[in-house]
Amino acid sequence: MAEENLKSKEDLLKLKDQQILDEKDKVKFMNATIKNLQSYLANDKDIINVLNREILKKTEHVKHKDELLTLKENEIRNKCREIENLNEQILAKDGRIVGLKNQIKTFSEKLVKRTNHFEKCKGIGSFEAPWDSDGWNIIQRRQDGSVSFNRSWLDYKNGFGYLTGEFFIGLEKLHQMTKDKPHELYIELGNDDGEYAFAHYDNFQIGSEEEFYKLKRLGRYSGSANSGDGLRNQEERNFSTFDRDNGAWGGYNCMESYSGGWWYSACDRSLPNGKYNYDVEWPFFGPCDIVEMRIKRINL
Repeated sequence: MAEENLKSKEDLLKLKDQQILDEKDKVKFMNATIKNLQSYLANDKDIINVLNREILKKTEHVKHKDELLTLKENEIRNKCREIENLNEQILAKDGRIVGLKNQIKTFSEKLVKRTNHFEKCKGIGSFEAPWDSDGWNIIQRRQDGSVSFNRSWLDYKNGFGYLTGEFFIGLEKLHQMTKDKPHELYIELGNDDGEYAFAHYDNFQIGSEEEFYKLKRLGRYSGSANSGDGLRNQEERNFSTFDRDNGAWGGYNCMESYSGGWWYSACDRSLPNGKYNYDVEWPFFGPCDIVEMRIKRINL
């Protein structure tokens, strides 16, 4: 009986030993698994760090793109405001242009053609010349750039253009009209901003062709506050064109810088006959879109 109990105890002991061995194997396997998992986890951490860095870069990139987008949106808003302002300016300019065209139309409607007013002028006989209701003979007009004033000496001598539009009456006619009888000179100026000015001279006379149609005298000046005595420097100056430089100013040919025949003096002074939208100007007043020169005989 005692032997049986001893054997039973030994068998139980062997069973426990085997269980212990099995548990040790399990622990060993689990340790290996844990080690592998730790290795995987370390790798995952590296991957996560890489991904985090990529995410950070992407976030910075997106932030930069957002800043650029905000900047572009602000630029677009500014451009839209600029476009609105330009549209308003265009509308205002259109209104001024319409006003100027209406004024030009009014001026044109006031013109009256006369064929015998200067019939006694020596050497030229009768000719057509526009004049207004106040008795002023219109001798030059700029209003829309439809006629080139960069003309030859012969053109300026004889006159050119259209009496109901832009024209120059001719230097020979001016000489014949002013050589024996005193005349006033009235110059009206305007721009597309609706501003106007005038200059008046009370004794205007032009020399002969032999004298190169010199601006012999102007007389006394009067005018609006924004005009100034812009023709005074031209007094006693010869008329010059691109094909006839008559000693315009200190040996310098102003026609090399400006177009249009004129009594050139200082090249930056008055130039009603310059290139339209570029050189047509008057001292103190500035660039001109409308110029009209008129003369009237003084009855003594």
